Amino acid sequence: MKIAIFRGHNTIYNRGANGILKEEEMINDVAFKLINKLKSAGETVIDCTPTQDDFKNIHSTTDSLRIRCQRANDAKVDIVVSIHFNYYNGQAHGSEIFYVSEKGKNLGEPVLNEIVKLGFTNRGMKKNSSLYVLNNTFAPAILIEGCFCDSIRDTTLFDGEKMANAIFKGLTGIEGKFISTAPTASKAQIDSWAKDKFLDSDYKELLDIYWDDCIAKKINPVILFAQMSLETGFLYRIPSQAGIDASYFNPCGLKTTSGGSNTDPNAHSKFKNWKEGITAHIDHMGLYLGLDGYPKDSTPDPRHFPYLKGRVTTVEDLGKTWTVSNTYASILLKFSSEIESTEIIVDTDLEKLSNKVNELETEVSKLQYLYSDLSSEILQFNSKLSSLEDSIQLCTEKIEVLPSVINNLNENIASLQSFVDKTLKHYKDITKA
Repeated sequence: MKIAIFRGHNTIYNRGANGILKEEEMINDVAFKLINKLKSAGETVIDCTPTQDDFKNIHSTTDSLRIRCQRANDAKVDIVVSIHFNYYNGQAHGSEIFYVSEKGKNLGEPVLNEIVKLGFTNRGMKKNSSLYVLNNTFAPAILIEGCFCDSIRDTTLFDGEKMANAIFKGLTGIEGKFISTAPTASKAQIDSWAKDKFLDSDYKELLDIYWDDCIAKKINPVILFAQMSLETGFLYRIPSQAGIDASYFNPCGLKTTSGGSNTDPNAHSKFKNWKEGITAHIDHMGLYLGLDGYPKDSTPDPRHFPYLKGRVTTVEDLGKTWTVSNTYASILLKFSSEIESTEIIVDTDLEKLSNKVNELETEVSKLQYLYSDLSSEILQFNSKLSSLEDSIQLCTEKIEVLPSVINNLNENIASLQSFVDKTLKHYKDITKA
């Protein structure tokens, strides 16, 4: 499916409202997260919001809307989603979606249903034939008013990640536990969960690698560590049905390029060390998720086949693609949930300090995850700033020549007045004659 996203406002002559929160910041928070989720699910997404280069062609709100609609129509998208947030009197609250066609209504209803599950008041699906973007796109279109940016109630409830998830689920029907997210538990929680499940502390080496390398790839390390635990039987505390052991450094049952039976040890890849094996695991998952940069030209993953790109979005998908099993996904979800609910028991001041460090590391990791999205916004801001400086320079140049223009205008007016005086005198002479 090809989806057009309109980030409401965000242009000259078309700015968003400023309430308790700023509408444009809320829009961009949700829209960029939604775009990433849709792309991870294999959808083609076009951000039709005018760019800085388009600003020279924008002289009104209508121009801003026309560019968006034209971009969507030229791309022949399947659906159009315009994201906004409401502003009224500080008392109004809730979520609503506008549409103009029955297809638009059918598109918007599941989206609104998911949004109101977050706690917002349901203001309903509303047919509106006066909105430009609904009337000027060929594809079915909806305009989402997520909530009110001037409402204490709504802004307290607002969470960009949760709203993006709700819109994503409403549009795609996909639900479940996302794999490409920030860590959902701390490193200390994973460690504490693992202590009584592995034969010894060898798992710690793997945890260190998974934690850093998964975060760098925007993959939740909780899920991949849980997957390693399942695939290796807690590092062979449970014997492998394939007859392999830790000497294979294979954390997820990766087969050789040619493959083979699940019970054939020769069909399973051997790696030099855990670092290489975990890199192969992460690259294989990155390919399945369809992350940017995949498939890679160089990887230790022996089954890095391009046709695997974008097969999964959630843990639930792994039970249908990574392997065919009725229990695979449910076990991974169970392990992940156990890790996320693990309580860290602190016995000494040293452990308190250690756990505090781990908590800070988790927060830093989350910030690193968010930083990549922020970086793109900073680049956009710098681009807008540069364009603004150019516009100021242009205005300055025009102001500098303005006295000359005024002087010329005054001279023309004087000439015109002289001409009029001569004409009137000539007319009077004629009438006297």
